[in-house]
Amino acid sequence: MNCTEAKKIDIVMTLKELGFSPIKEINNEAWFLSPLRKETKPSFKVHKGKNLYFDFGQGQGGNLVDLLVKLIGSVEEALKYLSQNKNSFSFHQPPNNNAVIDNKTIIKKVIDIQHFGLIQYLEKRGILINIAREFCKEVHYSIGKSNYFGIGFQSNSQSWELRNKYFKSASSPKDITCISYRNSTVLIFEGFMDFLSHRVIFPNQTNSDFIICNSTALIKKLADKLEKYANVEIWLDNDNSGKKLQNILNLFIVT
Repeated sequence: MNCTEAKKIDIVMTLKELGFSPIKEINNEAWFLSPLRKETKPSFKVHKGKNLYFDFGQGQGGNLVDLLVKLIGSVEEALKYLSQNKNSFSFHQPPNNNAVIDNKTIIKKVIDIQHFGLIQYLEKRGILINIAREFCKEVHYSIGKSNYFGIGFQSNSQSWELRNKYFKSASSPKDITCISYRNSTVLIFEGFMDFLSHRVIFPNQTNSDFIICNSTALIKKLADKLEKYANVEIWLDNDNSGKKLQNILNLFIVT
């Protein structure tokens, strides 16, 4: 696999294979929630005819190789990833606007975490394997005709948040995750990796319940969950997304 070959692979199809579905498609454009950062409104555009992307939130764009470098880390790793998964990708011009691709996530198998690559991924994230195994599983799944596996974290609706070294995905329906020990205090996290990191730092904390939002779009689902708690602690990222979430949560919290 070289860069010239890689640039011929359709960006929209590749994003779908990686678990990122377009939010809307207009004429020759497909709009996604950016795979490069957290956002609630789609600002990541792919021009199907030119097979180029542009992330308006970052003010940057390019071809498929440019995108995979941002997702994976280097040109060499991007080409290696495409080479190892060449059967999943098609070397052709972008499909016409009427093409329909089934990108539904199908769960094939759920087991205890054992794959070395996933354990190594957790270690690089600073997550102890015994903590991860307590709350997560190794989930094997398919998107279209391609098979994947990753760290799975289950929601209240029995769907899965899915992560591995190269990308993140989720099965449907998206939902929050509540972990209850019948305490009067609840801690709120945006994503499950933040929750796992907290468990690593405070492994013996058993005097609180936990709610993981799993998506900024699901924040309003917390409203009726918070009524029973005397104390609510918000553990969010100190960035624009975290601050916006905290402002919304403050509307639900009675002080």
